[in-house]
Amino acid sequence: MTSKPTIGVIGLGDMGAAYSINLAASGFPSVGFDLQPEKLEQVAQKGVTPAKDIADLVEKSDIILTSLPSSKAFLSVAENEILPRIRPNQLVIETGTTVSSAFIELSKKFDERGATLIDCPVSGGKYGAENRCLKIFAGGSVQTLEKARPVLVVIGGDGMIYHCGETGSGQAMKGVNQLKMAFENAMYLEILAYAQNTGLSLEQIEEIWPDSWDDRIRNVAAEVLKGNGSNISVKFRELPYFTDDAAKRSFQLPMTTALHEFCSKGEYSFFDDHRDAPSFWHELTRPASNT
Repeated sequence: MTSKPTIGVIGLGDMGAAYSINLAASGFPSVGFDLQPEKLEQVAQKGVTPAKDIADLVEKSDIILTSLPSSKAFLSVAENEILPRIRPNQLVIETGTTVSSAFIELSKKFDERGATLIDCPVSGGKYGAENRCLKIFAGGSVQTLEKARPVLVVIGGDGMIYHCGETGSGQAMKGVNQLKMAFENAMYLEILAYAQNTGLSLEQIEEIWPDSWDDRIRNVAAEVLKGNGSNISVKFRELPYFTDDAAKRSFQLPMTTALHEFCSKGEYSFFDDHRDAPSFWHELTRPASNT
């Protein structure tokens, strides 16, 4: 029987911790690293071997998964920590959201070392990671995806792995996903803010346009009525990923730019995807004289 490859996971937050624990439970030797010692202790209790540092993890791993908090963090770790230590035939799978054009350029440096970097960003959050039901947008060759598939099935399930094309296309598809979510939420919030600011009730709107009051806007409206409008995400932190990528590819995203610029005027006092950000809803409902 062929032994399973050792999988190293860099970044043990909600997503990475679930990856490493599920891999260990599925019989893959699992190594993890995070800058926070308590994260290492938590996964160690579930059969994951803590690495001393990234160099140690790269040395012990056949396949490396990254789950880092931002595009900037991933690009820095991949280029400065993983790349200098990578071995021929090692595979690195990025599962976070990264600027597509920057990812493509970095992947070429891995190619030069005889290793492979592919993009497999995921959608589904902590629940999806813990329960292995993530949508995975894969970019890279068909052959490399087949090599990665047994690992991807463990972290996200077998039914939602989508091969989007060559390297970088997975990140581009994740961008479509994030922009779709951002603009659906932003559109509904702006409609609801207009209604509220002009004295209309949300119940009136649903009564007059019942066919267009679908589950998504109904859910957003419910959060607004509960006073949670400020916590509805418009993906503020990631919007520059897509405008930067567009600029590098010589096209424009005017609505994305405008949404980010509008939110940027506010205070970073709310949470968007668990991180400090200005709230679109808060800015929409502030008196104009205070903006």
